Amino acid sequence: MDWLLSESKTFKQYLILLASLILLSACGGSGGSTDSGTVVPPVDTISIALSISNTNVTAASPATITATVTGSISGVAANKVVNFSTTLGTLSPVSGTALTNSNGVATIILGAGSVAGAGTVTASLDSGETASISFQTAGDDVLVVGDVAIDVSISSTTVSAATPATITALVTDSNGAVVNKVVNFSTTLGNFTPSSGTALTNSSGIATILLNAGSVAGAGTVTAAIDSGESGTVSFQTSGDASNNPISFTLGLFNPAGNPTSSVSGANPGTLKATLLNDGVASAGVLVTFSLNGAVGSLNPSTGTALTDTNGVASIILQSGSTAGAGTVTASIQGGITASIDFSVSISATDVAMNAPVITPGSIGANGTATVEVTVTETTNGVTTPLAETATVQFTSECVQLGTATLDTNVDTISGVARSTYKDKGCGKLDTISISSTVGQTLLTQTGTLDVQPAAAGSIAFISASPTNIALQGTGGAGRTETATVTFKVVDSIGNPVRDSSVDFTLTTSVGGISINPATAQSDSNGLVDVIVQSGTIPTPVRIVATLSNDATISTVSDQLVISTGVADVNSLSLSASNLNPEGWDLDGIQSTITARLADHFNNPVPDGTAVSFTTEFGSIEPSCTTVNGVCSVVWSSQSPREPNPVFRDPLTTVTREIGDGVGECKKPDETDSNLNAAGLPCFYNNAKAATSSTPAFFGGLGPVFGHRVTIRASVLGEESFSDANANGKFDAGESFTDLTEAFTDDNEDGVFGGKLANGSPAPGAATTGSKCYGIGNTDVCYQVGGDNEEFVDFNSNLTFDQGNNKYNGVLCPAESDTCSKELLTIWKDITILQAGSSARISMIESGLDATDSANYFQTVTLPATVVAYVADLHNGLMPSGTVISFTAGNGSIVGPSQCVVANSNVFEITRCAVAIKADTTPDSGPLVVTVTSPNGTLSSKSIIISD
Repeated sequence: MDWLLSESKTFKQYLILLASLILLSACGGSGGSTDSGTVVPPVDTISIALSISNTNVTAASPATITATVTGSISGVAANKVVNFSTTLGTLSPVSGTALTNSNGVATIILGAGSVAGAGTVTASLDSGETASISFQTAGDDVLVVGDVAIDVSISSTTVSAATPATITALVTDSNGAVVNKVVNFSTTLGNFTPSSGTALTNSSGIATILLNAGSVAGAGTVTAAIDSGESGTVSFQTSGDASNNPISFTLGLFNPAGNPTSSVSGANPGTLKATLLNDGVASAGVLVTFSLNGAVGSLNPSTGTALTDTNGVASIILQSGSTAGAGTVTASIQGGITASIDFSVSISATDVAMNAPVITPGSIGANGTATVEVTVTETTNGVTTPLAETATVQFTSECVQLGTATLDTNVDTISGVARSTYKDKGCGKLDTISISSTVGQTLLTQTGTLDVQPAAAGSIAFISASPTNIALQGTGGAGRTETATVTFKVVDSIGNPVRDSSVDFTLTTSVGGISINPATAQSDSNGLVDVIVQSGTIPTPVRIVATLSNDATISTVSDQLVISTGVADVNSLSLSASNLNPEGWDLDGIQSTITARLADHFNNPVPDGTAVSFTTEFGSIEPSCTTVNGVCSVVWSSQSPREPNPVFRDPLTTVTREIGDGVGECKKPDETDSNLNAAGLPCFYNNAKAATSSTPAFFGGLGPVFGHRVTIRASVLGEESFSDANANGKFDAGESFTDLTEAFTDDNEDGVFGGKLANGSPAPGAATTGSKCYGIGNTDVCYQVGGDNEEFVDFNSNLTFDQGNNKYNGVLCPAESDTCSKELLTIWKDITILQAGSSARISMIESGLDATDSANYFQTVTLPATVVAYVADLHNGLMPSGTVISFTAGNGSIVGPSQCVVANSNVFEITRCAVAIKADTTPDSGPLVVTVTSPNGTLSSKSIIISD
């Protein structure tokens, strides 16, 4: 009754005030009015004030917001609706409203929410009065909107036409699951099935809907909301590969033969197939639930569930059960999509039997046919008759399972009789035929025999030889076998295999002791017969002749089998590169394919699977490849390192040369300085000199070290090469051979290993200045600077680079001695490619002038004339292959070709490109511009003045 007392007190105060005003008016008081006899009561002004129990709000310590509403005349204002709002945190109740009590006070709870920061709560009245108060929230609360929560999940965040996603919304309140609640779904991409976008929660509080890919690709968001305002979202990615066509979900019933039907029986159960298509695309992996309406029929499996396959089809067996009649089966998927079909059930006879088969004739010749017939009966009230309904009977036999005969395997009965045709395909024995059928719940079986006569052999065919290349006798080892298996096949006149046929084998040559085993063999059930070939000591091709033992007119010859060493020898190893001067100095990832070709001493390709290893000092290269027909390839790619690392040990004498580096001279052939390098112009390679007995070779140009050259080494386990002077297929003392050092990467292309230690001294076994070239009888000096970082393969693990051992190493060594060894070793070859630069260094000179004089370049040229441009990269080498050098004339006209293209090459040289210009009719002058365009599009240009 507090509100009633409050209202009575206020009313009494009002009456006292009114009486006072009347009395004041009667006494002539103004009362605030200028009109005699008019009374104007004062206005009751309403105000609102806010307070907060805790300005630091956390999940553990929510705050109470208190609004106090008062009137200037009436005092406290009870039963006033206060509307609360907040910039951060959450309000409880979620409506944000509260009613003032008898003291004019309304309260609401402020939760921390999920976002931290400073916020403001505002309280307002319907009459417009407001008040605000600030607070700080930790934002450490789980977002809960009111008493009801909605949680949204997705079966897959990647959606396509073939794989739609299932959106699941779980609605709960403080009492648990919320049942029969409408959930409204919306999406920024894709579309829903059903298209209404609504679903009802089930007994677990779950509502589901199917999200389709739609026709627009991208990232999207699905929102699920209920009518009280609670909502949740989930994100996904769609391929957008479907149109907005609806989902197609169909159900069909099929008999054992695969034909549509509307009835099932014990003898003929049906297969239910539910097909799910999304925009015409099969949806795989979707759960389909099958259910029966009524007591007719049964499902197998009894769970009634199946997943769609890659064709979008989910299958389950519909059986007759024990009750005849009609029923309905329904298939359903998530999202409320269903399909139904009606069916009827007939109950099969329960007393059924299968008579013994009748096989006509009982014996057949090779390739003959026979009829196998069986009758299925039923007995009712003691009367036996052929089975009235249709049953499926299965026929098979031992030879059918081996593939040497055929039968009609699934045959439907007609008036209880099933008939199958037997066809011989090389059975050749007494064949047992098995017959079975399931009628209702009864399995019926019978067997019979058919005598099939064997066929006479008609021909013999070569099938295979494995391997096709075998090692010489005594030279086999890891990966090299000295024997091969050769297979033939015996068939009859119609191509069926013939078993137990005797075959004789002979060799086309037995040179070097080639042998076979066995000399005679019997064909197996597939008509196959094998013979083993053992190699001899002499390399040769050989073939095997196979002949039927009982008919010498029937024979064949195998394909060629090669007997060789199968070991790579050094003079048969070669390397090539698809691009010898790729644009690799300034760009990463420019590639060149490196191909190795290998053969043995007799130059037959090495066996497939021979492994070749690769290494390089600059860029990167794939580590290995294995041969096919003696060939395999890897890929080199440009990348760091591009320069020596660690640096050369003596940087004053060993310098990577660049044009205009000021380090050294560009010498003329007479070894005087041309001053071209000092002028920053390309240097010619016409100053190259061969090695002598006292001086190493000079490769020309600016001289070593040549910074743009990359050495790639290929190595493989193999043997040294020799010249078989007496043609006996073996190495003999005194015959010439290649005595190999241990393998190494020849960075500076001087032919010697020049690795150095950190202090500049030679690595163990390395060459030094003045050392001779490797190889017996070689007297020329080979050593060049720049081999500091060369590495070798320490084949014998003695931590020292070893030169040749003065003996032949290879499998053709007849016996270990002072002159030869059967021990293999690492053989290798190097190839050099260029990591060519993108920016060109260009010089221009009139043809006929001394090109070794730097003063003759970029002088004005009087027409007609021929102008020559010399082009190099920064290291005075070739530009990348495919670089275009083109001329444009600002005076006169160009006669003939106006451009050159840099070739695919790794030689020591620069590019010379010349153009002829004739004068025009008007005396004038203008520029002749040469532009160099690299394959990557980098432009470099120079010009001179031409006048007429």
